[in-house]
Amino acid sequence: MDAIDYKILLENIFQKAGQLLQVRDSTEVEIAKLNQLFCATLNMVPHDQRLFFKSRMVEIGAMKDCGLNEGIRNVLLAADGWMTCTMVRDMLVKIGFDFSSYDSNPLPSICTALRRWKPEEVEAGKVNGVNAYRWKRRIASVKRGAESADVLELVTAKLSS
Repeated sequence: MDAIDYKILLENIFQKAGQLLQVRDSTEVEIAKLNQLFCATLNMVPHDQRLFFKSRMVEIGAMKDCGLNEGIRNVLLAADGWMTCTMVRDMLVKIGFDFSSYDSNPLPSICTALRRWKPEEVEAGKVNGVNAYRWKRRIASVKRGAESADVLELVTAKLSS
């Protein structure tokens, strides 16, 4: 009976996982863009009909009845680059996010929420001296993982010896 080469098997699993993560990421981005279009279009429908359409999107799982964090996540996923707190707020307003429960300016809440994201999910930086954020694409981390395959080989060789 042939011996199983576990190293090759693990490498194949890694490659397949990377491909699937890439598909998942691009699908999440497309869903976020559809959600933005849906919310913007929903504002054009009479108020008494909005709940019907929104519940249908929630029902099929294409949209969550979202709070601020989910709204920010959708905005960052659909964005092509860095976004400041003000840009995120403006996009949330544009897509019809309901800020009626906020007693004052929602901008501080948005800035706080953006700062609290995990560094593995949201990258923070500066654009023209202003704090800016963007959603981290997992594709980059998969590539970094591929680059560190040599390290994995060294660790595996060390463990097996």
